[in-house]
Amino acid sequence: MRTSCFSYCLLAPFFFITSNAFAQTVNFDETWKEFLENDKISNMSELVKPDKVYNQPDYAKYLLMNANTCFCQSNQLDAESLMAETQKIDTEVLESVPGFVGKMEELQTKIESYHSMDAIWKRFLQTKEVTAEELEAVPAAKSVCEKERWRSIPT
Repeated sequence: MRTSCFSYCLLAPFFFITSNAFAQTVNFDETWKEFLENDKISNMSELVKPDKVYNQPDYAKYLLMNANTCFCQSNQLDAESLMAETQKIDTEVLESVPGFVGKMEELQTKIESYHSMDAIWKRFLQTKEVTAEELEAVPAAKSVCEKERWRSIPT
């Protein structure tokens, strides 16, 4: 009797660790699915960072979701740093994740648009002149995160 109780006490923690790891995987997969469905996601739950070497597809997803979050929260330096790290991952790994390449290209376009719009915004602050054509010439100018300052510029 004492032996079986002792054995149970030794094995019980493994069940909790396994169920916790499974819950984190489900949460990660649900967050990725939400990210693919929602172009303007700006908040994501605290996710456990996947291993860079042994779980490259999830690590790439993690980097892209965090880059998007940083971008939508006006933290451009971190967003660009995460995008640079994402681009260091093998292309085959990135292409193996459904929807990844499209989302990465979309975020890269938004980051480039941010820099274009930032230059136009700075000039507007000095001259008070910006044409609608200039704004419309910037790709993705109307589709970036709502929190960005150029959303208030009328087109």
